[in-house]
Amino acid sequence: MKLKSFFLGISVAYLMLSCNPKEILEPTNFVNLEFSIIDGDTVKTRKDNIKIPQRLGLVGLNVGDTIATFKDWNLTKKNQDKNVIDKLKKDIEDPELKGKPLRMVVVGGSLAAGVRNGGYNNENLSTSFPNLIALQMGIDFYQPYFDNADYNGFGTSLKTNENLTGGPLPKFKTATNNLAIESIDSKGKIKLKPFKGTRIDNFSLDTFSGFEFPEYFGGIRHDDSEPVYKRLFNNERYDKRVLKEKFDFILDCSNLGYTGYLGIHSGNKYFKGDMTTYRDERGGGGMFPNYSEHANFLLEVKKRKGLKGVIYNYPAPGYLPAIADFFKVEDVKKQLAIYQKTGLLESNIKYLYPYQALDSLMGKNINMNLKPYITTNKQIFGSTLPPERDEQMNKQTRMLAEYMNFAFVDIEDIYIRAYEERLFSVDNLKISKAMFFAEDGMSPTVLGNVIIANETIKVINNYYGIAIPYINTRDFLK
Repeated sequence: MKLKSFFLGISVAYLMLSCNPKEILEPTNFVNLEFSIIDGDTVKTRKDNIKIPQRLGLVGLNVGDTIATFKDWNLTKKNQDKNVIDKLKKDIEDPELKGKPLRMVVVGGSLAAGVRNGGYNNENLSTSFPNLIALQMGIDFYQPYFDNADYNGFGTSLKTNENLTGGPLPKFKTATNNLAIESIDSKGKIKLKPFKGTRIDNFSLDTFSGFEFPEYFGGIRHDDSEPVYKRLFNNERYDKRVLKEKFDFILDCSNLGYTGYLGIHSGNKYFKGDMTTYRDERGGGGMFPNYSEHANFLLEVKKRKGLKGVIYNYPAPGYLPAIADFFKVEDVKKQLAIYQKTGLLESNIKYLYPYQALDSLMGKNINMNLKPYITTNKQIFGSTLPPERDEQMNKQTRMLAEYMNFAFVDIEDIYIRAYEERLFSVDNLKISKAMFFAEDGMSPTVLGNVIIANETIKVINNYYGIAIPYINTRDFLK
């Protein structure tokens, strides 16, 4: 997905329209018109006259509208190394896969879909770490891209310095151009334009399935009623849909919700290397409505002899800037003390989640009579768990990978090292927190996706004894 942006005066813009009549759209009221080159075609910026609801999953506040275009990352597919592919396919027993190009599929949530700052769009899909891995492997990898003229998908948001509340949450402006939104109903539910492709390899949804508090986050947790699910699955159950596909290799990124708890976790039982009797029906993440669906999915995958893959664990919330940095417990306590309201925050709270009411509470521009909690005496929600990595979850996920005969990527460790600024790329570039994390404090930047892709390639190479080339990290320092 090659995409360039350049900004032209209004007179030049109208001249360029004649190059591609099918893309002629109604004039906008912008001083400068913007154009994008996507796959060699000129696509005109199109203002979509619809009211965009607050983006589910965006950690921050939407404070206005903007125009969003994207730069060309010059992504190219490597020449396929036959020795690499042969090693990954050599044990496959399915006759329908023998003699065919290697196919990799991905299951997971927002991280594997490339969602950044709440945006599910073509650029973020193209720079997602699964796509970057596929390019390095030299294989065809089909993403659920939107039409070129709808490249902004939905939820695309850009950071702004405008801060009317004066609070610590980042503020964003929502893109209103070149969206893939077909309609929005009276309740703000989005319907996306239909997917026109015939094959999907990246089945990741735009879901932050690890959080269960939509009343605080503004709806970070998604379910199967969300627009991407409807667009790609048409109400078909997630696991059933993916299992219809024939594939040789899988990246299971669904653990970015709860894979660490996938094992036998009813009562005091934990995963001990065997899921054959597992039937735990507790609620799960967005792609698997309950844990047992995911467990049963993996059991079905395990039946596919010779299939190889990767399993990722879950980043520790206490090492996400959105949780560890946006609202410091001590700062909130000081604010409450001004109003003699310290009792609204329990003494054993270790860290606070980035919900919007806290931004108003801490906002220096918000009048005391309008501050949440102060006027309502509502208890402030937070976590009593220390901001440490979950060793039990980490151990379970490693055991799960061993049970599946899959490689294991410790993404939790990657995130912790990025947060503590002791992360180095495979080509020895020191990665700062700001380089790895996007402005929302949760999703990785494009460079962050490159780091995750290279760390995955390193694990795949070591586990399967192959030599997929690494991505040149410095190509993304722009």
